[in-house]
Amino acid sequence: MTERTDGSQSESFEYDLLNRLTTATIGQDETEFAYLSNGNIDFTTLAGQYNYTTEQPHAVKDVEGPTQEMQQSSPITTNTIFTADNKDSVIDNGTYKKVFTYGPGGSRYRMDSWHNNAMESSKIYVGNCEFLYNSEGALTGSRTIIAAPTGVVAVSEVQGENAGVLHYIHTDY
Repeated sequence: MTERTDGSQSESFEYDLLNRLTTATIGQDETEFAYLSNGNIDFTTLAGQYNYTTEQPHAVKDVEGPTQEMQQSSPITTNTIFTADNKDSVIDNGTYKKVFTYGPGGSRYRMDSWHNNAMESSKIYVGNCEFLYNSEGALTGSRTIIAAPTGVVAVSEVQGENAGVLHYIHTDY
């Protein structure tokens, strides 16, 4: 994906020859990414310098930051309401809101996304699948998580009428 628009919010993305994200522009805000020769993130203009351990070369030890750009950004206040089981029920920052519904077994069943008090979309969770719906209730896509005994290995994603895309997942540890 090189660009997308969601309502009034526009985003654009640039990649290097290895298909790694190098620049993400959201509205007027631009974030740049640099990588080490082993593929690890070296630096981002948003977070700063990433440091790794010798024993676990792909595990982030710490990030030196925040950068001057991050220090100048205005704070965002987020209010969270929890269920009796201490799970997120509502996460709301005044502009964007997520409302979570859980089934009898305590597993997340649904998430509704709101923007400026208008519902934008819903996500229904059933087993290892997620079904995505727009504000009118029409199915817009789905994701199926594919697992092996070692954990999650891939995600099959379908958007609209398009053929599915398989995203492989590689974990370090």
